[in-house]
Amino acid sequence: MVVNKKAKGHRAEKQLADALIAKGYKVQIAQRTSVFTGKFYVSKDNDFFNLFDLIALDRIETMFIQVKTNVNHVYGVKKRIKEFSDDIKNTDVSLVIALKVSRKGWVFWQYFYGSRRWAKFYYDLKLKEIEPFKYS
Repeated sequence: MVVNKKAKGHRAEKQLADALIAKGYKVQIAQRTSVFTGKFYVSKDNDFFNLFDLIALDRIETMFIQVKTNVNHVYGVKKRIKEFSDDIKNTDVSLVIALKVSRKGWVFWQYFYGSRRWAKFYYDLKLKEIEPFKYS
């Protein structure tokens, strides 16, 4: 079965946003726009800072989140997030890559500017922390 990659990504963004809202976060999803090319409209994503799909806020934490559905795309984004973090030099903002793993849950990579390290966390579909699992 062929899956539209954009639709799969937008569905994952919406699922993560809904789970974060259920945990008490205020969430903003980057809005899609349409551009007229002369013959037809083309859908375009407007990510925050051209990098993040979601911003989630609660009274303690601010998270900028890039949502992925393919583990192979995570490693290129890690480099871009590290560069972004080095530019802003803010230790109070959580920079996160969230990988949606079908029927298993989420893998979060969080970058810590102060130590310049990545930490990996595993969550179920409702964002309850769980034991690590294998993903493909």
